[in-house]
Amino acid sequence: MSHDTVDPKKTALLFFDMLNAYFRGSTEENQRQMEPVVANCVKIRSAAYAAGIPVFYAKADHRPDGLDSGHILSDTDYTLTPWPDPDKGFTTPYRTVAAADWRGEVIDELAPAPGDYIVAKHQ
Repeated sequence: MSHDTVDPKKTALLFFDMLNAYFRGSTEENQRQMEPVVANCVKIRSAAYAAGIPVFYAKADHRPDGLDSGHILSDTDYTLTPWPDPDKGFTTPYRTVAAADWRGEVIDELAPAPGDYIVAKHQ
């Protein structure tokens, strides 16, 4: 198969973390910046449906207490701003996105349809 050919029988579309926490739960500025990305994702999903390509959504599915979240050591926060005290700075990004929480749901614009697949991420 050529590098510029899509075979619907061997292709899937995966949306990764298109969640309220990262879009609707973020700043107005971030939401404005993300609008074109979301609009393009909607177009891509429509094309996938038309071509018979299965659609998958990977989304966080963590315990509310965060015990199943990995602690990732980092010298910056999500915005790549250095921590005020690097010895105390770490991030646990998945604690804010727990199972059965609005923040962990796929944004309305890309809400999964019947027949779509949800891939729950626990770690």
